[in-house]
Amino acid sequence: MTPRTVSLAGRFFRINTTDETDVEEREFQLLRPIGSGGQARVYLAESRGERFVIKEPHPDLAAWTDRATTHVLRFKRELRNHAKCRHPSLIELHGALNAAGRWYAVMEFFDGITIREWLLEIGLLDETRTLEVGIEIARGLAAMHRAGIVHRDLSESNVLVRQGPNSTSIKIIDFGIAKSRSTTDAISMVDEFVGTLRYSPPERILGQSSVDETIDIYAVGALLYHLLTGRYAFSQQDKMGLMGALARYGLGNQGVESPKDLVPGISPETSATVLRAMAGRPEHRYQSSEELLAALFDCRLRLFEKRIATRE
Repeated sequence: MTPRTVSLAGRFFRINTTDETDVEEREFQLLRPIGSGGQARVYLAESRGERFVIKEPHPDLAAWTDRATTHVLRFKRELRNHAKCRHPSLIELHGALNAAGRWYAVMEFFDGITIREWLLEIGLLDETRTLEVGIEIARGLAAMHRAGIVHRDLSESNVLVRQGPNSTSIKIIDFGIAKSRSTTDAISMVDEFVGTLRYSPPERILGQSSVDETIDIYAVGALLYHLLTGRYAFSQQDKMGLMGALARYGLGNQGVESPKDLVPGISPETSATVLRAMAGRPEHRYQSSEELLAALFDCRLRLFEKRIATRE
């Protein structure tokens, strides 16, 4: 027996427009839940023969109405920030739906799995594939950063991957705590620590963090470290132990093992690039996503040249 779908209808607002002709009444069928977080649920949906992803604030949060509360303001800020960011490596926001006074995000459906799930399936990535994934992530982040937005929660669970016969496609998702570098509103002033701890830079633990690109660059480095070595840079399992290790790393009292020392065959250039991206102090990292992207391209080129030389 086919499960009964739930209908969601209301006013659909397309992004990047203030033209009234781009506001329409639209109905979406919620097919099945595909994820749930602390403040929202995510559904696979369909409308007019096309599939979407709809993000719904948890029903038990009464603040997710049209009332001007902290929760709804955060959600609307997420939509505004997401709308500024367009790139093939970023999940696309199609618009916002207002149904019965509640707001929903309507996003692109990407048929992939998280990097966390991918690693469970295939184990370690080789150096070439790791660099390809890193390049695509850096391209997406560069588009975000050019729009003045910092993701702040890049992790193995917030990057989707789809493996094709000749290439790997990725999409950065979850702009829930993304933040404008110029934001000074009251909502941002009361932000507490947010993000995935294993991919958060030490300065956030030490209370020294500002909203800039180096937060995301650290996360890319930590993610590439995991892809290359199959382990986290800091192995502590409990939250306090992990926070302590990050704090010591940020203060220069603890180091990180080099990927090339953990996995024989990883090139010194790739290992050094990853370690610089996730340096303990922000001023020692790449200072822009474009700079990181150039370094990753250079690593891939050097790797290709070495393989050609070996064949000759």
